[in-house]
Amino acid sequence: MRFDTTPADVARDRRRRAAILALLFSATLINYIDRQVLAVLKAPMSDEFGWSDADYANLLIWFNVAYAIGQAASGVLLDKLGLKAGFALFVAAWSFAAAGHALAATLAGFAFARFLLGLSEAANWPAAAKATGEWFAPRDRAFATGVWNTGSATGAIVAAPLVTWIALRFADAPPTGAEGIAPRPHWQMAFVVTASLGALWIVAWLATYRPRAAEPAASATSPGAPTAADAPASVTRLELLRRPEVIGLFIARFTTDPVWWFFVGWLPGYLSKQRGLDLASMGKIAWIPFLFADLGSLLGGATSSWMIRRGVSVVVARKRVMAVSAFLTPIAMYTGSAESVFGVIACSSIATFAHQFFASSMLTLPADLFRGPVVATCSGLTGVGATTGNILALIGIGGFVEQIGYGPLFVIAGLGHPLAVAATYLLVRPRASATPTRGAA
Repeated sequence: MRFDTTPADVARDRRRRAAILALLFSATLINYIDRQVLAVLKAPMSDEFGWSDADYANLLIWFNVAYAIGQAASGVLLDKLGLKAGFALFVAAWSFAAAGHALAATLAGFAFARFLLGLSEAANWPAAAKATGEWFAPRDRAFATGVWNTGSATGAIVAAPLVTWIALRFADAPPTGAEGIAPRPHWQMAFVVTASLGALWIVAWLATYRPRAAEPAASATSPGAPTAADAPASVTRLELLRRPEVIGLFIARFTTDPVWWFFVGWLPGYLSKQRGLDLASMGKIAWIPFLFADLGSLLGGATSSWMIRRGVSVVVARKRVMAVSAFLTPIAMYTGSAESVFGVIACSSIATFAHQFFASSMLTLPADLFRGPVVATCSGLTGVGATTGNILALIGIGGFVEQIGYGPLFVIAGLGHPLAVAATYLLVRPRASATPTRGAA
């Protein structure tokens, strides 16, 4: 059946997609700000509570254990509840968990707060992947993913100066007569203020989002909207576990997400402890690698879309973009041996750029390979691979850093993406194609 599409229908459809994309970006931004508060304040909070690097690693492990559970469970829940109510509930949950850090006073208390945060924050990626597959055609999907995924790096960019400013703005004055003692950063206020951003997002999401099926049928032919011809074959949730594509994506995220999270979770501490930067100095430069990550996300998505518009098949275009990153991420190996802070920032920037260049296609593939009520589930399953890899990495990082240092860890970080690309080329092969294509994987 065909429907005539008026200019008003097209304009309305484009506005709706733009608004949803802006909300997906905002959710990812808030997600990363909330999780980065602890990383930015690692040094002063470690001094106040007497944490070792192993203690800090344990806090990250609790977050990631919960994140792995949340990735698997949230995808299924989002597919069952729908995006409108489901995404809002998860954002509310992680906002309460983030604010709850302000009530913690022991390592166990912070571990519990991190667990709740990881359990709820995990839903962001399955939700965003599902929304992208629902509202964007394959030729635009990777660019849309690149746009909302810049929220992760932008969150890290914003977190450093924002959290630093809040903590110092509300800093506790030293006791009377205690000369030479700097004010104590008010870390509790940093957690509470940043967590409040989620409430604003929920209001905007509930007012804006609606399932594509609820839109007038005429908008289905709007430029940039997905059509039935775009969708690959549907599978059941049980069948997903046996599909080699899912196994390939699981392996790819298992080897690459720990690289990203290593830079997100440990770079601020490295700059402080190994390079001697104080909190104010770190706030001025720690955001730079994440600015380059944003550029990588946008450029990776644009490159994939450019190839598809020129006749390259969807999955082949995604894999070619991912392969480019495999030639860039080994630069991470030189981060620890750089002679200056500038060298550390330069190597880190190239590595984060390459990872997000890779991720713009990696995160899009579940919607490219599957359709219907399994897209979020597939994204969640691949996310389990990501967090499992990160948990295994974190188990050894804390003690490793204390005894040997960061250098070998940067070397290992440079190897993840080449391994991921090899697994992707071997296992990720679509069984159905939507449009005439050319090119081979």
